[in-house]
Amino acid sequence: MHVRSKRLDRYALEHGLRVAGWLRYALSAKPHCPVRPGQRVRLPHEVKSILAIQLFALGDLVLTVPALDALRREWPDANLTLLVLPQLVPLARRFEAVDEVVALRSVRDLSGLRALRHRSFDLAVVFNPNLLGAWLAFLCGARTKLGYVGDAEGWRDQTLGRTGAALLDLPVEPVLRPCHEVERNLALTATVASCPESPCLALKLTMADLAFARGFLPNHGVSDGRPLLGVHPTAKWISRRWAPERTAAAVDHAALRLDAHVVFFGAP
Repeated sequence: MHVRSKRLDRYALEHGLRVAGWLRYALSAKPHCPVRPGQRVRLPHEVKSILAIQLFALGDLVLTVPALDALRREWPDANLTLLVLPQLVPLARRFEAVDEVVALRSVRDLSGLRALRHRSFDLAVVFNPNLLGAWLAFLCGARTKLGYVGDAEGWRDQTLGRTGAALLDLPVEPVLRPCHEVERNLALTATVASCPESPCLALKLTMADLAFARGFLPNHGVSDGRPLLGVHPTAKWISRRWAPERTAAAVDHAALRLDAHVVFFGAP
């Protein structure tokens, strides 16, 4: 009964957001026309504070790092706040481009949303190509709200596309061609920030991290100073999984070329 209730609550929330989005679209005199990915747009105001919204899982959050770095390079003095799921706050605090990490504990957390709205962000960047991300940017009241109006599937769903065009000041058409998620995120931020030629994805390590590694690795046969190659061989979504034989071939090739130890990551 509890699981069913949660599912019904989620359905009601999603349906409510969709209906509310349609109402705003209907009342909007002129929904904003989506721009092409990477099409540079000059903002009509200064940017002193930025809210980045990424409410997907761990892997999606990590893949936003180059885009966050691009925002930091464009506005080095701006305060950059990242909104994430509660369980990902410790990881997000390792992103060097980010000044502050805020957890969204629930869409019912009105006090939390009200606190974000009082921050009066100059720019909100929505990395979630869904209705919830667009609505959060709208509710937070940023002067400019940037985001995709859907993913490849959502763009064909005119409900999501039209709602996004009404909720976002700067809606961007989704990238329909196959590409890496890092490239997709950079195509979004390239609308307002310069895109690096060679994006780098790096996480900050603490002294505690290094101390753990110095104790853990030798106990597992890794102590000769060779490079480490970390591999996460699977994913929740089937579309993100490689065939096992292709994963093995890629790992063998990289390990041989780098003369590296291979460490596999995963859950029990």
